[in-house]
Formats: sequence, structure tokens, C-alpha cells
Amino acid sequence: MTDQNLPRLARWLLRLSAMTREARAEVHTDLEELFAARKRDRGAVRAHWRLFHDVVSLWLQPRSVIGTTTPRSLSGLLRDARVDLHYAARLFARQPAILLLTVVGLSLGLGIATAAFSIMNAATLRGDGLVDSDRAPGVLRITDNSESTTWSYDEFVRLRDTSTKMQVEAVLTDAALVRTTATEAAAPSTAVTFVSSGFFAATGGRVVAGRALERGDDSNAGPPAVVISFAFWKTAMNSDPQVVGRTIQIGRTPATIVGVAAPGFTVPHGHRLWIPLSAYGAVYNTATTRRTPDTGVQVFGRLAKGAPQSEAEAQLSVVAATLTEGAAAKGSSLRVRLDPHAGLGRVASSQTLAIAMFVFIVIGLVLLLACANVATVLIAAAITREREMGVRAALGASRSRIVRQLITESIALGSIAAAIGLLFAYWTIPLIATMIEAPADADLAPDLNVYLFLVIVTIVSGIGAGLAPALHGRAGDLLTTLKGEGARDNRLAPRRLRSLLVMTQAALSVLLIVLATLFVRATFRAASIDVGFEATGLYAVSPALGGAVDDGGAALRNFWARASAELQSVPGIAAVTVAELTPFGGITRTATTHDQPARVITFNGTRAEYFETIGLRTLTGRTYTRAEVDAKAPVVVVSQSVARAYWRDRSPVGQILPDEIPIRETSSRPIVIGMVADAITARLHERNALAVYEPLQGESEKWAQMMIRVGPGASGAIDQASQRLRAIDPQADVTIASVAARLQQESGRPRMLATLTGFVGIIAIVLCAIGLYGLTASLVNQRAREMGVRAAMGAEPRDLLRLLMWDSLKPVVLGLAVGAGAALLASRAVVAVMFFGISPQDPVAYAGAAAILLTAAMLAVMIPTHRAAQVDAALVLRRS
Repeated sequence: MTDQNLPRLARWLLRLSAMTREARAEVHTDLEELFAARKRDRGAVRAHWRLFHDVVSLWLQPRSVIGTTTPRSLSGLLRDARVDLHYAARLFARQPAILLLTVVGLSLGLGIATAAFSIMNAATLRGDGLVDSDRAPGVLRITDNSESTTWSYDEFVRLRDTSTKMQVEAVLTDAALVRTTATEAAAPSTAVTFVSSGFFAATGGRVVAGRALERGDDSNAGPPAVVISFAFWKTAMNSDPQVVGRTIQIGRTPATIVGVAAPGFTVPHGHRLWIPLSAYGAVYNTATTRRTPDTGVQVFGRLAKGAPQSEAEAQLSVVAATLTEGAAAKGSSLRVRLDPHAGLGRVASSQTLAIAMFVFIVIGLVLLLACANVATVLIAAAITREREMGVRAALGASRSRIVRQLITESIALGSIAAAIGLLFAYWTIPLIATMIEAPADADLAPDLNVYLFLVIVTIVSGIGAGLAPALHGRAGDLLTTLKGEGARDNRLAPRRLRSLLVMTQAALSVLLIVLATLFVRATFRAASIDVGFEATGLYAVSPALGGAVDDGGAALRNFWARASAELQSVPGIAAVTVAELTPFGGITRTATTHDQPARVITFNGTRAEYFETIGLRTLTGRTYTRAEVDAKAPVVVVSQSVARAYWRDRSPVGQILPDEIPIRETSSRPIVIGMVADAITARLHERNALAVYEPLQGESEKWAQMMIRVGPGASGAIDQASQRLRAIDPQADVTIASVAARLQQESGRPRMLATLTGFVGIIAIVLCAIGLYGLTASLVNQRAREMGVRAAMGAEPRDLLRLLMWDSLKPVVLGLAVGAGAALLASRAVVAVMFFGISPQDPVAYAGAAAILLTAAMLAVMIPTHRAAQVDAALVLRRS
């Protein structure tokens, strides 16, 4: 062993340490120099003592040299966090451009995501206030041909009075005109929920003023009681503190407000008025001897404490089996199934679920875009801080400590952006609510769920954005940055990570823009879609009669007869008819066939003039006559789609309606006498043209509506029609709705999605431009020496500009291709339920998205690259 070598034991201990090979080599060199100097100055014994003391110190306190961390106390971690935040504040003060770019980009992303989440929270996540929904299942009525939560009122009473395992209750929703004052003008009909006496107890509904409905409210004496929702109290009643005891007019009867429901209670979802079932007759002024509806009610229940669902289901099935002896005689069994996901409006349509999923995906894309944007800017800043990171590592900072500092900086930026984003969300929520035509009394204000969402996404976004520069710092040995500028210059940047982030931003941006463009085009397509009949000039009349209506509906049939004669004499009215269902009226009567796969067919009972009034063409055979309607003849008319599905190329005329299509209980199956053109009359987005038309039955006529066809240019015909109808019954509340307006409202869903996605697409373009500008400016500064050398060797400014532009835009072009592919897959996934005749390969959408993105990207990189292309070669080379 020479004087220049360490003792064997010291070298062995160093080899067993947790230091990296590079760090061990540097420490070994330092210890050799110290050991030799100490031997020379203080002797071998002193030198060996100090040497082993230093080696043992490396084992006892390894963090400062070998880059590992020892467990820290909570107070120590808090102290480190305070130091990191203080250092981050100093960094932001030194580099305001980083602060501005990241905060603007992240606050836009967090703000629009919070606003969208707040609206979706109010629509789907906040709930309707139903307590313990798993213990309040819907009671499904199961037969051989159907499955429904709708029972007759008498059946409900039998179930309620017999059940001991479950508290059985019922609801019925209908529309009625509601006036809060006697002088208030007539307003559009409001959904009124008729409930059984134990409704609030079964749902867990609470009140903040007054009381809930009780069993005594079922009595017929005096005005019926009503409980109003908190939103109705705020908007319609102007938050009147003396609201309990006030009288409002519901349909044809005054009702006394006995309570105000707690905020958030809207069972069934979105409903605002609850009134006893026994008041149904008074609201619609039916015969005073019948206070309960003869229409179906929706049945649900609350399981008794400790009662399993299977026992309650078995008990109710025994009761149900005794309800319909007639059905049993025909071989149709009646049984019960309890389903926690059915009833009380909890069965969401596929369209609603698709929209909710779509909006949540958009939220995720915006957040991912914001994170990529901030990560791009932070990487650009981290490149300029390599020497700082090297100094921190040389002074003993471990890699994890440096990573923690970078993540702390990004979370601090995220917190600032979250505060600004929350203010942006408060401003944006009313704007988006207007775009999507949300109800005026909808409570869209952020709640605890929204604030928790914002906190989580801020932390996740901060960590996600901070990991990119942290990974960049781990890409190489930070200590090498202390050896000179050359090492850093030769390793300009983590090009792959940087390009990946730019590609991500471009791909997400083009994806959002393509979807927005498709929705915009779908909006125009929906406005011009061929529904199979002429909606312009077609009106639906819905009267609430002032006189009493007997159980047989003779008074209403008399009203229709007088109204038809009166309206046909009004100048400008071309045709008048009565139908069970009017186009886009919100109510449908459908049947699910027994085919595999099953089909959904719309049934509609009409008078003979229906086809002429709405303009449905007869393709073969004929439509039924007035005599057949009066005689309730077993005949039907089918749409072309039904004929194609069951008779293919053969004529359906003269054929018996197939057994696969369920019908009402009759003595014989009806005969098809004609085929008409397809028409979309129920839901525009479903585009279901399978329809069967049958003569209007007496029971259905009591709930039917009149349809009026007004000729072109007859502007005053509807006003005259309204006057004639009110003259027949001065107390009647007559509502006349335009079918064209209903169709326009039906097409509002793609318009809403187009507006929302377009707004988010604009935010995406802004975020992408911010990220590209920040990254390009940083790269241009790094390549200043290279540009100087190229200029000194004779490169023209336009050559430098072309080089820099291509290097900056190349990842954008690649991201555009990736985003276009993602958009194609995404549009295929939603085209079936959201688009109206627009192909997911629509070239206009993709070309428009590409043009918008490339234009924004070129503008973002033009300023820094143009400045770099005008570089003074001599000045740059002198500085380097």
C-alpha cells in the first residue's frame, strides 16, 4: 500500500456503502487526497483515525453524500415543505413568465373542468335526496309480456294493505297549470307529483319549514295539502318566510302549502310539488265521487327493518297472483320483482348516461391537456435550471429531495391556478347553463363534491405536471453540469419527452375540435332532419276542462266533438283530429317485441283524420275510417319499417299482426289494413320509425289531445282557435303547443353538446398555443449559439426560420395524426346516440380541426422563431 492508496478496510467499507459508482469514485479520490495530506502533516496514526471517522460518517449520515434519505419526522417534513414553498415563491418572483404561462394554462383547464363537473354534479351526482336507495326498491309488475313499475290504483291499494315486509307507496306524475297568485297569468304546465300518504316517510324526505304530508291529508275535506320544493320556494314564492299556509292554484283546485322540502330533495328526480293522490280528481276536476286516479301509478316501497328483500318480494308475489284472475285464466301470470335501480325516476336512459360519460371524458381531456401544457412549460424552465440542480446535488441534495422540490413548485402553481380557476368556474357556470338551456331554478352552485373534486384534481394535476421536469432531471447525472457548459449544451433537452408532451397537446386539441365540429354539423342536420311529416303549421291542443268529467269520459268526448266542428269552420285551419299521442309530446306508449333481438314499437290510438292532419302518406292499402273508429274495429295501420321487419318484400295488407308484437288484451288480434310512410314522432335521437296505429279507444280518448293543421299564411288562426275553445268551456285551461317548436327543442341536445364542446375546444386551442409558445421560446434560447454558427456559415434568416418552424411543428403534425385517429374512434362510439345523420368520417370536421390547430400552432411559434432567425451571429458567438 502506497501513500496514495487507502487502507484495504476503508476501501472495503466504501464498496459496501449505498453510494452510486460515480459518487463512490469521487469520494474515493477525495479521501485519498485527504489521507495523504494528513499523513504528511499529522502522522499516520492521526491520518488513519480521521480516515475511518470519515468513512463511518458516510454510513451514519449517508443522505448528504450518497443521495439516500432517512426517515423524517412530521415536523421535519413540514419544515421542508415550508422551505420548498419559500423557495418556489422566490423562483416565481425571478421568473414571472413561468408563473404567468402555467397559471393561465392551468387555471383555464381547472376552471372549465370545475364548471362542467359542477353542472354534471347537479344533474347526475348530487342525487335527489332519496335516503338509503337500496332499501327503497321499485316494485316491478311482471307478466309474460311486460315488465313495469306501473300498477293500477286498486292493485296498489291491495299491495299496500297486505304487505308486512315492506311499506308500499305510490307516485303519479302529471302536468297541471300552477298559479301562485289568483292574478297570475297562465304559465306552461308544471310537473305535479301525486303521492301516497307515506311517501315522505318511505323516501326519507325532510322539510325545512312546516311539515311533510301525513295520512290525514288523504281526507277529502277542504283544499288539498301540498309540499313545495326548496327551489320552488326560492323562485316561484320569492323565499317568502310566511309561505306555510299560503294557497296556490294547482289545475282546477286551490291547494294549501303545508311544508317546504329540504334543499336537494326532488324525488322523483327534478320534481317540485307533492300533493296527495286523493287530490287527483280535484286537480283535474273529475267526478267528485272519484278522488283517486284510474290511471296507473308507479309503485315503490321501503323495506321493513331487518326484512330481507327476497322475503318482501315473495310476499308481494303471493298477493299479486290473486289480483288478476282474468289474466291468469288466459295463461298470463302476474308476479313481483323488487329492483333498487327501478322506480322513482331512477332508471336513466342510455342517452343521459352517454351524455354524462361524454362530459366526464371531456373533463378528463381538458385536465390532461392542462397538465401537458404546464409540464411543457416546466420542462422548458427545468432545462435552464440544470446548473442549479447540479449545485443542489453537489451540496448534498438527494434526487428525491430535488423531485420533491419540483413537485412542490408545480403544486404551488396548481393551487394558485385552482383559486383563479374557481373564480373562472363561478363565472362560467351561468354561461354554460345558458348554453345547455338548464332550468331557471336549477341549483348549479358548487357544493362539497365540487370543492373536493377541485382539490383532488389540483393535487393530481400538480404532481402530474411536476413529474415531467423531475423525470427530465433523472435522465442524466446532475453532477456533470458542474463540469462546464459543454456537457449541458451537448444534451439540449429530453427531446422525446418534450415532443411527447407537444404531441399529447396537439392530439387532445384536435380530438376536441373534431368532436365540436361534428356536433355543430349535427345541430344543423337535426334542424333539417326528415321526420316523415310536415311539422310546420301543426299544433297540439291540451285542455284541462272546467266542468266535471264523469268516469266514462262522455263530457270530454262531447268537448272534442264540439271543438272539431268549431275549429273546422275557422279560416286557415285545414284539418283537425284527435290522437292519444302527439308528436314529440314527451309521452309515448311502446311495446317491446318478443323477437331476438327485441324491437321497440310505438303504439298510437288516433281518429281517422290523423294521417291527413299530420301529413303521413299511405303507401299501400288504406287507413281506417270514422265508422271503424266508432266501432272499435280490430284493425291497425303499420309503418313501412314494421312492414319491412315482419313481411319483408310482401305486402302487409290483410295480414294479422304478428304474435311477436304485444297488444292490449282483446278478443282477437287485429288485421293490418294499410301501410304508411315512416315517421319519427317520439324521440328524435332514437330515430325509431317502428309504429302501429290503431283506432282511438274510449279509455285512451279521455287522455288524448287534439291536433290542428294550419294552412300557410294563416297567422291568426291559432288565436281564433284558442278563443273558440275557451268559448266552449270558459273555465278550461287550454294549452296550444307548436309541434315545430317541440321539434326544435328535441334537436337542442346536439346543439347543447356542440356549444359545450366548442367552448372546451377553444380552451384547448388556447392551452395548446400557450404551451407551444413557452416551449418554443425556451428552445430558441437554447439553440441561440447553434443559430449563430449557422448564420456565420452563411445561412439566410429564412433558412433559419424554416428550420426552427419545422422542428417546432413536427410534433404538432404527428399529434394531429394521432388525435384524428382518436377522434375517429370516439365519434364511432357516440354516433349512434348523439349524432343526427353525420358520418364519423366527416371530412369537413377533420379538415377544419387540422386547419384550426395548425393555424394556432404556427401563430404560437412564429414570434420566438422569427426573433431567433434574425440573430446577430457575431454577438452570439462572442457571448458563447
